Amino acid sequence: MLSQIYDIISVILLITLSFSYTGCAKMENFFSSSSSASPLETYIADDFPKNFNRQISEDIANRLAEGYPPGQTKLYLTVFLAREGRSDVAQAVEDILRTKGFTILQKPNEDAVTIAWRIDKIDDRTWYLCVNLSSGYRFTKLYDSPDDNTLTSIGLLSQGMF
Repeated sequence: MLSQIYDIISVILLITLSFSYTGCAKMENFFSSSSSASPLETYIADDFPKNFNRQISEDIANRLAEGYPPGQTKLYLTVFLAREGRSDVAQAVEDILRTKGFTILQKPNEDAVTIAWRIDKIDDRTWYLCVNLSSGYRFTKLYDSPDDNTLTSIGLLSQGMF
């Protein structure tokens, strides 16, 4: 029964995303009213449990490694969290990407692919990840979190160019 509910939610969100071609850059107001992030700014909801950082970071890094050749791609991670400094997610993504062979730049560079993400809550137990790249590629995922100790990927919601 619960899986059927999440299947229905996934279909509804997929339809909503397909009607909104502009993607998560414009859908941010639907998911949170606390940020005015552009497509290439990073935002993480204040109540995102820190123990999910590693799993989210691995998902981001693994998806990037599927689309960009390690050892040949320079990356720049955007992090605009002045109150906290460099986020735990950003540090974990950077560490994983470095072990995969990517070059991570500390400053923006026209030769680098700039990466930004948004992690936000849809409801009491559903999290949304949207990753935007300066190359125009984007992917989004949904996660189920019945509590602060469990995070399960509901699957890749969408991917493509924006």
